Amino acid sequence: GGGGGGGGGFIVPSSWSSQPDPSTARTFHVLNGSKEYDMVATAFHSSLSNSDKSTIRIVTIRIVTIKRIENLAAWTCYISKRDALLARAAQQQQQQQQQQRQRRRAGGGGGGG
Repeated sequence: GGGGGGGGGFIVPSSWSSQPDPSTARTFHVLNGSKEYDMVATAFHSSLSNSDKSTIRIVTIRIVTIKRIENLAAWTCYISKRDALLARAAQQQQQQQQQQRQRRRAGGGGGGG
């Protein structure tokens, strides 16, 4: 394991291999009992709930294997889009706060007297 580095200044997940190949996507078996395996298995099992939060119990589901896909091109695309969305959300929040301050100022300033 080891990640951290990556292409283009992007930080890859810590569970990735130390030198992900930017030209190919690779799959890796995730070891049963590892922190990564448990996290993925828990997320998968929690996704098996109905909208009313009752767990589906029609069949018993057993996870046979979990594989991690390391695709540096897809990861950098995801990070770029995520960062753009976060920046836009922060900008919108800042604009809303500014508008609220302007409305408060325009709405009258004062107590009485």
